[in-house]
Amino acid sequence: MESQKNQLASKVLRESQFFGKSNWDDEYFNGEFDDIRIYDRAVTEAEVQALHAMGDVESVWEIPVEGKPWTISSIGLKMIWCKPGTFMAGSPENESGRDASEDQKKISFKKGFFLAKYEVTQKQFRDLMGRNPQSAYKKDDNPVLNVTWDHVLDFCNKVTETERKKGRLPKDWFYYPPSETQWEYACRAGTTTAYSWGKEIDPKFANYKITRPFGPKVVGLYLPNNWGFYDMLGNVQEWCSDSKLRGGSWNSSKYEVRSASRTHHAKFGGTTGFRVSLQKSK
Repeated sequence: MESQKNQLASKVLRESQFFGKSNWDDEYFNGEFDDIRIYDRAVTEAEVQALHAMGDVESVWEIPVEGKPWTISSIGLKMIWCKPGTFMAGSPENESGRDASEDQKKISFKKGFFLAKYEVTQKQFRDLMGRNPQSAYKKDDNPVLNVTWDHVLDFCNKVTETERKKGRLPKDWFYYPPSETQWEYACRAGTTTAYSWGKEIDPKFANYKITRPFGPKVVGLYLPNNWGFYDMLGNVQEWCSDSKLRGGSWNSSKYEVRSASRTHHAKFGGTTGFRVSLQKSK
């Protein structure tokens, strides 16, 4: 973090359009963030966006900026921006393993949203909530398991409250499970095939029923999709705000880890986990 601050400081020092020209020559600048503190006001939102536009700056000012990577500081969870766009949800009638609930529908998003790059881990859940709901497969970097819908809502409410108290989350932003369509939009990442990597199952991309050793794997172990999301398919089923579970798990068949596959409402189970989204209020 200190190196990021020093890098940012040297950039800001040279960018007169943000804070005015400095009277210091490079030989006098010692690289300390204290050299450019502003005492009479807070940094504006426009200045934050301009700083992010310089590049190589992530979460230094602790405020989410649309279109840029974001990290939930309290638990260290990275998020990716999903820009507005249109995609075809569901599956074509000739897709192997297709279920009747997967009718195709064109979905458009007028607003973008952030989605967690990884599934929430056991450590992240425990650090925020003070407990781990799973009794088996315990490992800090494994996805949290056996979570109920209430667990997910409690976590999202707690992280929203925590980040707002720290001044890192504007009032019109909130953490919540993604909707089914948001989840599938991010999962497909611009693809139209049965899986985000192609037409056929590929064990390089997903932990599913044939994987050995059997069981959940640490998050981020498999290759990401085109937008940089890990474990969207396989590993653990993920709760969506529609109270549906998406993505399949380590105990799912190849058909159950397709991008369009849906699991209907369940109270909880040993293979259920989740990832969070960050959205603006309507």
